[in-house]
Amino acid sequence: MKLEKFIRIFTKDYKQEFQQMVEQLAGTVNRNFEVAYEVLAGKVNLRDNIACTVKEIDVSVDANGIPTTATSFKVDSVSTRVDGVVVLNVLNLINSTTYPPGAVFVSATQANSASINLVTVNKITGLTPFVQYRLRLVAFFVA
Repeated sequence: MKLEKFIRIFTKDYKQEFQQMVEQLAGTVNRNFEVAYEVLAGKVNLRDNIACTVKEIDVSVDANGIPTTATSFKVDSVSTRVDGVVVLNVLNLINSTTYPPGAVFVSATQANSASINLVTVNKITGLTPFVQYRLRLVAFFVA
């Protein structure tokens, strides 16, 4: 089903006796329906509309999935707790035509101090050990 064109409510489209009421409601109704229309029309994107941070990290892991160098990243919100980290994309930096042997999962923790916006990657499963990868991660925030 194709979404119809968004139509605004205009005061002049109503009888004189209803125009004052329509004028009071039109601003709120038009704004909110425009937002809903954009969502339904697919104009929502991850970075601007979801409580999250998207980051890329370069990493290599040992045979146990532990990063070979300390790996962390900053999230955009200092005062919000991270609910979890999801992998969006994985790129093998040595050979871009070779893919990870399994589903890539990241285990991470967030600092409990003033640097709450720092997320440390503890373990990554699904990668070939000692191969350099670039991971695009999404850290979702607790609502």
